[in-house]
Amino acid sequence: MPDLLIVGSGSAGVAAAIEAAQRGAEVAVVEGGTLGGTCVNVGCVPSKTLLRAAESYHRARSSPFAGVKPGAATLDFGAVIEQKDALVTELRQHKYADVLDGLGVKVLHAQARFDEAGHLTLDGEPLAAGRILLATGAEASLPPIPGLRDAEPWTYVEALSPDALPERLLVIGAGAIGLELAQAYARLGSRVSVLEALPRIAPAEDEQLAAALHTTLTEEGIELVTGARVERVGRSENGEYRATFTQAERSRTLTGDRLLIATGRAARTRTLAL
Repeated sequence: MPDLLIVGSGSAGVAAAIEAAQRGAEVAVVEGGTLGGTCVNVGCVPSKTLLRAAESYHRARSSPFAGVKPGAATLDFGAVIEQKDALVTELRQHKYADVLDGLGVKVLHAQARFDEAGHLTLDGEPLAAGRILLATGAEASLPPIPGLRDAEPWTYVEALSPDALPERLLVIGAGAIGLELAQAYARLGSRVSVLEALPRIAPAEDEQLAAALHTTLTEEGIELVTGARVERVGRSENGEYRATFTQAERSRTLTGDRLLIATGRAARTRTLAL
């Protein structure tokens, strides 16, 4: 029986495992998906890699200085994604798997769930522990927009491992995730439109910074639509996404080859039976 059983192998879970193991505890980590959680797999590492690749391509093709003429640049989008995946795999091994192994922390690949008596089970089998720490993190949350779930949109997970670069990308949500992916895809060559229900983009940030960011993104060719209340999302037979929304009491529709939902995250606890 481990002294500490941690459910979730993301940044918080691994940090707790390291601290407990260094204090002499016997520790086990349970992971029902991919080791490493959000940051290394579908968060900071892949998103910033994609952003830097997009920035490099953008700067090679444009210049704000009259005396600096940009040269020809080519894009192999598949190679960009392959390099991103290689980095994720390397960091997941070195920063998570190797660290836990070096400290003697057991990693149990199983689905954790509490039974009716409140005991933790792994793939249906009970497992006792001195203490249990839940560190299951968060996942993308889909808003209750009619037709959205049936349309099978992207979340940040799919947007970071696409099969191809979409010609047109439609984004719902202008917070940090929506805007950084919108800019990355726009700089890589997609025509991007962003819908935000609130009166301005980046609503959680300083108003002056948000205004400056609005100007910059617009100058880069991104269509930003604020005050847009999305009424319905649909998908045609040829796969085209359509988002119908109301702005200033006027109904409009935007279309795209892909639809990214970036309206927030929710605790990943649905399968725990808390």
